[in-house]
Amino acid sequence: MEEEAKLPLMARESSRPLRVVGILKEALCLPTRNGKLMLSIILLVLVPFCILALASNLVLTPVARDLIFKIAHFPKGDPNSPKVKEISDEIKEDIRLLLSFEAIFFVMMCIMALFSLVVTVHSTAMIYTGKSFTLNDLFSMMRIGGSWKRPMITSFYVSLISAAYGLLIMGLSIFIVMATDGVILTVLCSLLGLSGSLFYVYLTAVWMLGLVISIVEEDCYGMKALGKAGELIRGRKLQGFALMLLLYITTMAILVVYFCAMRVMKQMTAARLVTWAIVFCLIWVVKLFMYVVNTVFYYECKKTNGGENVYVPVPTGEV
Repeated sequence: MEEEAKLPLMARESSRPLRVVGILKEALCLPTRNGKLMLSIILLVLVPFCILALASNLVLTPVARDLIFKIAHFPKGDPNSPKVKEISDEIKEDIRLLLSFEAIFFVMMCIMALFSLVVTVHSTAMIYTGKSFTLNDLFSMMRIGGSWKRPMITSFYVSLISAAYGLLIMGLSIFIVMATDGVILTVLCSLLGLSGSLFYVYLTAVWMLGLVISIVEEDCYGMKALGKAGELIRGRKLQGFALMLLLYITTMAILVVYFCAMRVMKQMTAARLVTWAIVFCLIWVVKLFMYVVNTVFYYECKKTNGGENVYVPVPTGEV
């Protein structure tokens, strides 16, 4: 026992599953176990995101303003006149530029979002299971094609299911509007909006768990990963829902503060841009924390429902 006490870290099997607060605390404490690495990962993710976001803002805003101005001041007269034709061509060109830039920035954002997901989940899983590794080890692991292919395929299925869910809610809303009116319409639309939003939060918990599975487990991705996520979360649905709801509320609170600040800084362009950059970084910090939380939640679900032992490091003083 004395020899074990001399070890800096010991592996133990956690017999008591963590609850919502415990999972959040564990997710907050995980980065401190390898602070240098986690700080490098945060900077590696946030800096490119901020640069890309600022670039998109600086490029898209002038084009969008010019387009809105031309549409608002479109001349009324003979559509075949040279002036009208010239402005019409300029509007078409602005629309083409706007769509092209939007498509480029969207693709780059998707690539960087996938990169941040894979990097964060891999590093969190390594730290949580007590494996010692460096940033170079992480990149070496990520050079394997499956590290990108699996979460990419799973993300594709998540996008399809999310779009189908949105269309379903939209169809139900249209049906309610056509079939009812007055107070009944208001009540039914409110119930549909509330229940649809809450169920979407639960679905997000399952989807995030599926994305973590597709990264951590080599032979599981796509619908198989989502199906396994549904099995793992069984018995802890309320915890998964509560974790995602808290993270969504945090994001919404940041956005509310941002919009309030924008109303105060109406003409201060530089201040608005700086505030927007700060808010963008905060939202992505919450997003990264969401990945950490769901990775911890994945291992907790495995301990209770997966039938596997999960060993995590503890400080010597706790042995």
